[in-house]
Amino acid sequence: HTHTHTTTSSMDVSKLLAEEESRQSALLARVQVQRNEDFTLDPGNMLVFDPRPFELKGDVNPSEQLLEATQENLQLLTNAIWELPVQRIEEGVLAKLPLPTTPLPREKPVPKGKVQTRWEKYAAEKARWRALLDFASLSRSLS
Repeated sequence: HTHTHTTTSSMDVSKLLAEEESRQSALLARVQVQRNEDFTLDPGNMLVFDPRPFELKGDVNPSEQLLEATQENLQLLTNAIWELPVQRIEEGVLAKLPLPTTPLPREKPVPKGKVQTRWEKYAAEKARWRALLDFASLSRSLS
């Protein structure tokens, strides 16, 4: 299949420009999310909390509805992250995340302090005595 070069008319150029403008506005519409409902962003934890109840809409596939809500929330988070200060490195651009505002629960309780065994107590006491004797012999040698 060979391609022949033809001169492009102004009609073709304006059509191409209109198509590109339409494509760009469609992309921009996906990036610019407008939300009036209450939601919470925590860029430090990279979290979005969306308290809206998830309600099924008529004949639309529930998976598609969930995907749409997820994409909207993710776009809100992405927009918030790109508003943060950034740092350029060799591999790309890093956003400087703020400290998290939402405390996250632990899966397991905080570990308790380990109880020393009799041997560990003996070794620690012996080390203290040795340090004390070393200090005493050092002070005698300096006198």
